[in-house]
Amino acid sequence: PFYWIIFIGILYRAISTFSRGGFIACTVMALLFWLHSPRRARLLLAILPVTVIISLSLPQTFWERMWTITTYQEDEDTSALGRLHYWEVASLMAQNHPILGVGFNAFNAAYDRYDFSMGQYGNNRSVHNSFFGVLAELGYVGLSLYCLILWFALMSCHHVIRLSSVHPELSHFTISAKSFQISLVVFI
Repeated sequence: PFYWIIFIGILYRAISTFSRGGFIACTVMALLFWLHSPRRARLLLAILPVTVIISLSLPQTFWERMWTITTYQEDEDTSALGRLHYWEVASLMAQNHPILGVGFNAFNAAYDRYDFSMGQYGNNRSVHNSFFGVLAELGYVGLSLYCLILWFALMSCHHVIRLSSVHPELSHFTISAKSFQISLVVFI
């Protein structure tokens, strides 16, 4: 019971930050958690009332912000447009330094040199995306290695889940592997 109280609190806190990325991540996490569950119908009956309660307790401004996920261009949402700009800047950095990038943890320092908006979105900005960050800072070689690491981590979880289903004595690893796999997918 205490676990569910903590879960509801964390869920509410994650959503109430007004972060569109957090909202999408939370939705993906809930869907994957439900898909991995052996008792989907029972879990759905438990999650549905919690979702309704949390949804109704959120202010209208929250829902207005979430709708901008699809209308950010019409609304001229500088937060979303800024992120798209940072990703373009990261791509430009990678085009200029395709093999090794601009250097580890150097996106912020290199941003102003590559910013073609002339400071419209600020100075020394962060990329706000791990893939574009790795691409800009470590080049295509680094991005390839990064993607391989994520792929092998997902596949390792998949193999653990399969292996533990065949060997019941390893079943305690299933929860950890599924949790880690869901975490990785949500992160991606």
